[in-house]
Amino acid sequence: MYKTLMVPTDGSGFDREAILVALRIAERCHAKVRLVRVLSQGTYFGTAATPDGVIVTPPSASSILPGITRDTLITLAKEHGYEVRQERIPREMLYMADEIFFTGTAAEVTPVRSVDRIQVGAGKRGPITEVLQKAFFDSVKGVREDRYGWLTPIA
Repeated sequence: MYKTLMVPTDGSGFDREAILVALRIAERCHAKVRLVRVLSQGTYFGTAATPDGVIVTPPSASSILPGITRDTLITLAKEHGYEVRQERIPREMLYMADEIFFTGTAAEVTPVRSVDRIQVGAGKRGPITEVLQKAFFDSVKGVREDRYGWLTPIA
């Protein structure tokens, strides 16, 4: 019987230490292991643990899939006066973030409550996420003016 273990990576290949841990676990459980490389588990934003509410997202060159939803949120965040920085985000920064949310076609704008079982902020949707969620849904539903030509009317 196989046990499937998902091994996070930085995009350059399997994480050597994660593989060794997986193999040790398999050895103890007397199981065969099938490793699945995970390039990215989601495109995410995280507001940094700063009082001024700077939004930080990994650059497209990181192991994320750059997408339309992410680009839309960057535009909406700037429109609402938030500073958006694209930089590498160490895992420890996620633990200290005031807010984190995923963006994507299916996720749209989804708040993250915890990372590695460590609560993010108050453990619920934060104020920046709320503002950007509303702006996003108002944009895609045509409730607000389409300033960027994102919508195509169908007659």
